[in-house]
Amino acid sequence: MSLLRRFALLLSKWVYTLGIVLGALSITGLLLFALYDWVTSARASEQQVRENTLSAELSNFLLSTREPDGSSLLENPQDFSLAERPMRFVQLRKSFFSYVLNRENARRLTSEKIVWDSPRPCTLEFAGKENVKKNGKDVGKGTADALPFTVQACFAAVPGEATGRFGYFAIRYPVEQLRRHRTGASVVGVDRIVLRFGAKLPPVVLVYRTPALAVSRYPSQLERFAGIHEMAAFLASAPERPLRQFNAQAFERAGEGEDVRNYVTVLGRIDATFLDPQAESSETWPSPALGALAVGIDVYRRGADGIESVFTVAPNTKGRALVSLQGAYLSSVPSQSALTVIKYAQGKAEPVWRSADLHLPTPPRRMDWQQRVSDAWAQVLLATNRPSQLATYDIQFRLPAPTGALTASLISPAAVLPPAATRAVGWLTAALLIVMGLAALFIFAVAKLRVFTRGAWNLVSNKTILDEAKIHLKRRDEISTLWRVLTVQYRWNQKNIRQRVAAIQQAAAEKAKEVRVLQARLELRQERLAAIGHEIRSPLASLMVRTQDRDDIQRYLHRIHNAIEAMLEAATVEDGIQSQQIVCQPLDLATYLQRLVENSVDLIVDLRYEGPVAGVKCAIDEFYFDTVLHHLLNNADRHRTPGTPITVRLTVQRDRGDAVLEVCNDGTLIPGERLKSIFLYKTSDSPEPRNKGLGLYSAKSYLMGMRATIAAENRQAGVAFVILLPLV
Repeated sequence: MSLLRRFALLLSKWVYTLGIVLGALSITGLLLFALYDWVTSARASEQQVRENTLSAELSNFLLSTREPDGSSLLENPQDFSLAERPMRFVQLRKSFFSYVLNRENARRLTSEKIVWDSPRPCTLEFAGKENVKKNGKDVGKGTADALPFTVQACFAAVPGEATGRFGYFAIRYPVEQLRRHRTGASVVGVDRIVLRFGAKLPPVVLVYRTPALAVSRYPSQLERFAGIHEMAAFLASAPERPLRQFNAQAFERAGEGEDVRNYVTVLGRIDATFLDPQAESSETWPSPALGALAVGIDVYRRGADGIESVFTVAPNTKGRALVSLQGAYLSSVPSQSALTVIKYAQGKAEPVWRSADLHLPTPPRRMDWQQRVSDAWAQVLLATNRPSQLATYDIQFRLPAPTGALTASLISPAAVLPPAATRAVGWLTAALLIVMGLAALFIFAVAKLRVFTRGAWNLVSNKTILDEAKIHLKRRDEISTLWRVLTVQYRWNQKNIRQRVAAIQQAAAEKAKEVRVLQARLELRQERLAAIGHEIRSPLASLMVRTQDRDDIQRYLHRIHNAIEAMLEAATVEDGIQSQQIVCQPLDLATYLQRLVENSVDLIVDLRYEGPVAGVKCAIDEFYFDTVLHHLLNNADRHRTPGTPITVRLTVQRDRGDAVLEVCNDGTLIPGERLKSIFLYKTSDSPEPRNKGLGLYSAKSYLMGMRATIAAENRQAGVAFVILLPLV
């Protein structure tokens, strides 16, 4: 035997064991590689996604800093950086103040025609809750229908303004019906706004008046100016003398969306000398003193119980900015990558705005013991990889003078796996260790099973005595239990084999004895049949010769002759019936049935035929078909209710190519479980011992020879035997 063949023979003995070992090692190695590849691919994918999203985030941020008027929040990052800030004078590129009512538009102007919006970068919103009216009804505080009382305010200054140095303000809040102030009257009983400018300047009271231009030029049309107001300013300590440093007007307009309340917007201008006595001599505007000036607002409104304070914004109270660099950053840079805007001046990089100055809290990373272990294991898997690089994306753009060219840079930190991914790595590793342990245990079990298989083979081949295998019966594990079962099964099989051999030998002897007895009975039966047949054949032959001219008698004699010959040649009655030679010839079944019924009316009372007169041709053996109908008619006559008819019905199913013959009577129904068994041999309901139940059995056998079928059916009042014959 060659070495290769010996090796193949050796492998064939260990094919399953080696296959299981190699499979377990392959699965373990594949899982390890899949785990490592998943970790590295996840980090690489994270890095690529971050690099691809930086450009979109930075572009969205720069678009968010643009205002509808073309200005940018980056023109004044010191004032517009934070999303919440106290109310102070900020710098704007141009003034937003103008008289809403002047000589040019006074002729046609109404409050509904005024279109004006406060500059968003400058505007702060302060919100509270109060009793308001909705659909004309009072709504209490804290209810679901309570609407917030919001005050929007903007205080700004324009550096380098050619017309002079002013401080500008815009205030907007909801009102129901303003009560105007009349010249010389007290300011206490009317709607008013109190401006507070820190501790160094006195509070200023702003009240609503009828526009002087409307009174002087259109005194008959004052109702047209109901929503337009002139503002008068007074020191809170001297309410009788108006301040000339304040110029302001106001207009009313309905809210937007679901908020249908009426809002009043106040636009004003303050002379710089009131805000800062050194403003005229200062080299820059706005001056440092103006920038440090804290502003507060008190709103008084006429209510059901008179004038009351409805809202107060104390100086240094932080409000929410409508737009800010912080809001633009949070909405446009969801990755919270480091954003820096740099201006290059004289070859030096000067930072304009940095997201790091916002000191935003970073999303906390879950750091329980599972997370720490998972992160450490992920770092071990990633240790052989090249370290991730920072992803950076730059955009250069230009703002109007004096800001000029800027460069925005978005820097993403090194890609790391998300907490969920590292935890998944940890749990997958634990599952892998369990799989490896199960594989090792399975390999050990297979090796032990090989030992027991060899022992079992030795038992079968009688090379090992059971007492020599007792060492395997001491343990209680699954495989040792299997060995004990095998030994018990071996003993039982040996005993059972001996018993079955003895039983088979005894059964064979009894069977041989029965065969001898049956053979003797069969020989005796054949001898008797031969003797009886000899006694019948001679007179039958004489009758056939004497009645040659009688066709009606010859028909029955031939039938007796065929039956005797079949019985003598058959071992059983069933074989005799089934061995009859059927010769089918085309016959008009309709004509045949009519003639049969006419010839049988004397024997069977009230026998009827229903069906076509002629033209239904079928291939049948007329002799045996007559025998079938004889059995069916006798059976129907025997079981019908006295006085009821027997119907022979013929129908044709041209589409199926069948002729349907039914023999129906009115009488006792056949139990459902016996509808098929009545055609079996020796099945009879007759009490006479000589009736062996051959009628329906022979009828079914003869019809099978004619390629026809028969079945019994229970009808509403009786039973019908249905025969299906193929049409010619």
